[in-house]
Amino acid sequence: MGIASDRKVADITLGELKELIRQVILETLDPDYGLELRSEVVQALQESFQEKERGEGIALEEASVTIVRSRKELEDTEEIPMAENA
Repeated sequence: MGIASDRKVADITLGELKELIRQVILETLDPDYGLELRSEVVQALQESFQEKERGEGIALEEASVTIVRSRKELEDTEEIPMAENA
């Protein structure tokens, strides 16, 4: 953030106060703001984008249907407990 956490508001400049307010707002709107992705996550995302550009992979709708079917099959065989609010 750039502002020492032990400083008093009276000791910071108006610009620093504005930056502090911006940071708090961004962190409130998006708790993950400022966090970095692990390198393996970045690599997986890049590979996913490349697959899409090549026309590979499956459509979102197809993936959704597959997941729903798999979950239904597992529920029918009672291999997984159902969450009460799922």
